[in-house]
Amino acid sequence: MSTVERCFKGRDLRPVLEIINDAMPLDRLSEDSFRYRVLLQENFDPELCIVSESEGRVVGFIYCVTRGETGYINILGVRNGFRGRGIGSRMLATVEEKLREKGVRRIVFSGGPRYLVPGVDVKAYPGAIGFFTKNGYSESSRESVSMSMSLMGYTTPKEVLELEGRLTAEGYSFQQLDDEHVLELLLFLKARFPWWYEDARRTMEKYPRFLDWFTLAFHRGEIIGYCQIATDGLIEHFGPFGVAEEHRNKGVGTVLFHKCLRLIQSLGGRNAWLAWGGGRNYSFYVRNGMSETRRFAVFAKNLGGE
Repeated sequence: MSTVERCFKGRDLRPVLEIINDAMPLDRLSEDSFRYRVLLQENFDPELCIVSESEGRVVGFIYCVTRGETGYINILGVRNGFRGRGIGSRMLATVEEKLREKGVRRIVFSGGPRYLVPGVDVKAYPGAIGFFTKNGYSESSRESVSMSMSLMGYTTPKEVLELEGRLTAEGYSFQQLDDEHVLELLLFLKARFPWWYEDARRTMEKYPRFLDWFTLAFHRGEIIGYCQIATDGLIEHFGPFGVAEEHRNKGVGTVLFHKCLRLIQSLGGRNAWLAWGGGRNYSFYVRNGMSETRRFAVFAKNLGGE
């Protein structure tokens, strides 16, 4: 069976969604979410959005996005019944060659802009581990996790309320974002957390009536931390979340986190979850009531070049 790799076209949408939703059943995409995560991506490059076609039928799909000298494979799947025939490896090789031509030196699965998953779910998709290893990728970590907690019956712990009282006495304060502080928050993110700036800007642009999805921490009137919910419009989705380095280890993050939980609860959410955490933050989330729901292996490959 011969296949041809070519750029994605609009008519491929339905067969591509069938492939993704069959290959990655825990990460199914609707037409809306495909448009958001792929076609409307700021760095979308049609040369890196590829289908594999056999006798006029779409049997595979791969989508990659670049940031600097790194390429991120955000989605990859082969139609059921066509797996084990080298289709995935050929699509991967095609993308790698295009990335080399663009000067990209390293390719990662996944975690790129508007990522679908932060890596290979080690329980749900164990076959993908062997696939990437076979194609010359090395596992760089297995620390990325998704986490969640129930908000049924949740109340702010007494010790968190007491902590907030102590922080208030030291000049800290907390509030929801309003128009007066939009510019200040954006400048804070550009200076301290530039990788999350676009998430915040895009959320404000897409949902202008919901500035209160952002919770801010101040010290003597200056923003020093924030968290947000619903980057994708889902109110139970927690994060991003960050505190300026010089104000960490004081409990500011703990207060922000629990204020976000109360916000989600007040909006009708019954759970809170984050798509990508782990590493040094893992113990913080566990300590504050979250538990691991999925664990991901991140794979990377150097593409050569000086």
